[in-house]
Amino acid sequence: MTPFLLGWTVMFFAAAAPGPSTLAIMATSLAHGRGAGLRFAVGVVCGSCVWGLVAGLGVAALLTSAGWALTLFKVVGAAYLLWMAWKSWRAASAAAAGSADAAAAGPADAAAADDRPSDGAFWRRGLALHLSNPKAVMGWSATAAVGLPAGSGVLETAIFLGGCAVLALIINLGYALAFSTAPLIRAYGRARAALQRAFAAAFAAAGLGLLAWRP
Repeated sequence: MTPFLLGWTVMFFAAAAPGPSTLAIMATSLAHGRGAGLRFAVGVVCGSCVWGLVAGLGVAALLTSAGWALTLFKVVGAAYLLWMAWKSWRAASAAAAGSADAAAAGPADAAAADDRPSDGAFWRRGLALHLSNPKAVMGWSATAAVGLPAGSGVLETAIFLGGCAVLALIINLGYALAFSTAPLIRAYGRARAALQRAFAAAFAAAGLGLLAWRP
């Protein structure tokens, strides 16, 4: 297997594996509909492309070797995940207070009860979530080390990073499309409070796990 294919394989499994970003795409798609989920997913991909460029330029290796930088990323990333947990818990409380009518109203009405953000805010949230994740830096460092052998030129780097970007786009948009289908949204409407509590618990666990994480 060539370095490119090996690196793209690593990228595929890293991007497809469940994590805070994929969980957030699922939650956004279910709660706010397909458009919001796709915007959030594009934000995640843009953040991934930023880290890919950083890794391709060799800057990621410097960041991962700087203890203070990783600590800063950990604190910022954990704070963002805990904020998302609070937002999900708040949405669960709103759904429970609104009784069955609010829970079954569908993504548009349910989102209004949770102070639906502007369309651009979904993209910014996806971008911020991925940029504040120090594990993304580590993952890209490993991917670049596998897919870009020493001495790789500008063309090789551009081809490899372009392939990674396409994979990330397909995977993350796929999650958004899959979790914004009508049957899943209807099911979400019937169990919105319980699912939002589950999302809140998952985000909180991810945030606390990030604080305890040691690279």
